[in-house]
Amino acid sequence: MTENNNPDKIRSVVPKVRQEFLRQQALQVASLRGEVAEIGVYKGGTAKILARAMPARMVHLFDTFEGMPETSEVDIHKPGDFADTSLETVNEYLQGYNVHFWPGIFPDSARLLPDDIEFVLVHVDVDIYESTKAACEFFWPRLVTGGIMIFDDYNGPRCPGANKAVDEFFNAWQEIEVSGPNKRYGTRVVKTQK
Repeated sequence: MTENNNPDKIRSVVPKVRQEFLRQQALQVASLRGEVAEIGVYKGGTAKILARAMPARMVHLFDTFEGMPETSEVDIHKPGDFADTSLETVNEYLQGYNVHFWPGIFPDSARLLPDDIEFVLVHVDVDIYESTKAACEFFWPRLVTGGIMIFDDYNGPRCPGANKAVDEFFNAWQEIEVSGPNKRYGTRVVKTQK
């Protein structure tokens, strides 16, 4: 079996330390109610980590599955970056897991998501300002108390837009806990009150 066909291989550009951090966060919120979301799925590697860690939860997956959408002047990534993926290949990779795909540009791709769904864990890995900002605005009100939003790109050297969006959004919040998996980049925000 080749590495590309190995169903146990995690296909991700996310370093192992942050993959393990993601898995640990899923285990931390396992006793809380709510579903799971990932915005920025790419090839499905971190989605598989979430689906394995929380098999009884629906994992909602948001991505263009065609690469990076339009970007802003603060972003380094360009439209079309990460285009070496597709909905079909990610669907095949995640076959048998409790996942639902929402292809398209976020937040438009979420327009059919029922309003009453609450989330316990949201993994944001979109690299750019507008998508990170949209994820904060959409998911934070839907996050249960004790729930976690993870921003994989926070402080990432090629993702200044993600940093800007997180800082702007959470600057208004006083009751949050912010921490990350290492001193380089990535962070989480825990919702401590409704």
